Amino acid sequence: MEVKVQYVTELNKILDEVNRMLPTSMEWTYELNVASTFLNKGEAGVAISIIDATRKSMYNIDQRLADCQAILEGYLSTQKQPSNQELNLENLGDMNEKLQDMVSMIQPQGDTDGTTS
Repeated sequence: MEVKVQYVTELNKILDEVNRMLPTSMEWTYELNVASTFLNKGEAGVAISIIDATRKSMYNIDQRLADCQAILEGYLSTQKQPSNQELNLENLGDMNEKLQDMVSMIQPQGDTDGTTS
């Protein structure tokens, strides 16, 4: 079961936090070459294990990058916020739509009613 972890940080520390969250490595050439070597030897079972582990690693990195993207989009929206005089109901509606889009991006897949299983 996957869960989303949230915490609070100062706005001026957002870029440092996202930088810390970025994956350090996204290179799978070695793993894929090893899987290919085992396939050439007829060891399909070993290749399956390597491919499965590589796919899980890619998924985890994709999730982390999606989190970084959502955080940075939120950060940029705070930088572009209009003054109180310029804020109107249309702007609030646009902001609400963006927030809903962000929420849908970070909810676990298959979670349509706001609950997790």
